[in-house]
Amino acid sequence: SSRRRHTRLQGDWSSDVCSSDLEITSDSTMTFYPTQEGQTISISAVGTIGDCTVNAPIFVHILSPISIYNALTPNGDNIDDTWTIAGIDRPVFEAAVVSVFDRWGQQVFKSLGYRTPWDGTNNGKYLPSGAYYYVIELNTYNLYIPPYVGIVSILR
Repeated sequence: SSRRRHTRLQGDWSSDVCSSDLEITSDSTMTFYPTQEGQTISISAVGTIGDCTVNAPIFVHILSPISIYNALTPNGDNIDDTWTIAGIDRPVFEAAVVSVFDRWGQQVFKSLGYRTPWDGTNNGKYLPSGAYYYVIELNTYNLYIPPYVGIVSILR
């Protein structure tokens, strides 16, 4: 599935979005399907207010909703002692599920929301240095975002 952005426009418009990335309904709702992060979508909407013609350029830059660090160093120096997932603290992601697994597939951490960042422990016990696998499901209510999967390393 693709990410979706909804915008309602009245009047005439033009866009630099490829027609396969854009869906327009009869009520002028435009749905964008961005193909990559870093993509910029520009739209020019033209309408009238009284006797005046108004041209409103709109630029939308598609960014990743979160930024996932790939390591933590839980050594007590207050630098990267916990796993940072920047942007996951936004209210829209309050139902996010963050899961971390060891190399055997055993779950070592799970969090609904991410109010308390992972500190490299499992049930209060320090985990060894190594690669761990994560799945982050953002679970937004009105927008499908595919799960993020990857590796986070504990460095001791």
